[in-house]
Amino acid sequence: MIDIITCNPRDVLYPWWMARMNKDRDLFKDIIIMITGGSTDTDYSNYIRGHLKHPTVIDKFEDDGTDWRNSAINEALKHSKADYVLFLEQDFLVVDGFFQALFNKLQESHTSSIGFRDGNRLHPACLLVRKNILDKTNKDFSVDKDVGDHFYKFTNNLAEYSNILDMEGLPEHYHLAGLTQNYRLTENWYQPQTFNQYNKLSMVLPQHGLWRGFCKQVDAKMGDISQHSTIDLTKYFEGFIV
Repeated sequence: MIDIITCNPRDVLYPWWMARMNKDRDLFKDIIIMITGGSTDTDYSNYIRGHLKHPTVIDKFEDDGTDWRNSAINEALKHSKADYVLFLEQDFLVVDGFFQALFNKLQESHTSSIGFRDGNRLHPACLLVRKNILDKTNKDFSVDKDVGDHFYKFTNNLAEYSNILDMEGLPEHYHLAGLTQNYRLTENWYQPQTFNQYNKLSMVLPQHGLWRGFCKQVDAKMGDISQHSTIDLTKYFEGFIV
């Protein structure tokens, strides 16, 4: 079985991701959510506990003060009991059948790691690793200053122990980069067309009323933005929006 590990700012909700996790819950042994700092006083931790199916939500852990994500991921790994770990970000959108196909590809390949590549970067938006190989690495998920972002050190070290497959041939998926940061902004949003469509689609899904109200405010601030000419996120919401 697979454990999911993800970080979630305490003041941000991801309605699509929660709906996807609930729909695919039987594929995973545990969903381990590390609650990290926010930029406001709002705290959705209890909402996440109450509306995800059987998560492990950790909102207190020892931060060594050097790199928040490294501290959070290493704490999450202490709670993981599955044979595989799937590092996942909430802005990694997938269609039905993706996670099963991801796991099948890894098993059939007889290797131990498969991940999403953003250009030359092996990105932690979606990275599946066999636990016994992960345990051989340095488990250093921190930023390599002026060289690489979070997981850069880890993925380079992982490559010493594993042939890391890419996601060629898997069902459709899309990394909506900058999602969390966009919700912190009031202008100059990153990839505004796709963010605007995601925000509109996600407002229809089940979610805390306070978060829906905030998203409506974001929608009003963005105004009339045309849809991207080649990217349409609707397919990822099929089955969630009636």
